[in-house]
Amino acid sequence: MSDEIIPGTGNWHFGIAGIVYKPFIDLLQKELGLIEGETLFIAYYDWRKPIRHSAQHYVYETIQRAKEVSKQKKVHVICHSMGD
Repeated sequence: MSDEIIPGTGNWHFGIAGIVYKPFIDLLQKELGLIEGETLFIAYYDWRKPIRHSAQHYVYETIQRAKEVSKQKKVHVICHSMGD
């Protein structure tokens, strides 16, 4: 969810889907010691767009940011099916 999808909702976030995803994010932080924005990056995406668009404009950009911030050449990616 974001202003891109529904004006007035603010920056990217899970919206109502946070009920499902937030516990998983919390687990990654607690059990693996990951820190959002430092060692954990979430690729929010506009679910109305085609998969290829989301991969290129959201997932790829998030991976690049994770590599830049972590100063690593490779990063681990945890994915959820986007339905296609």
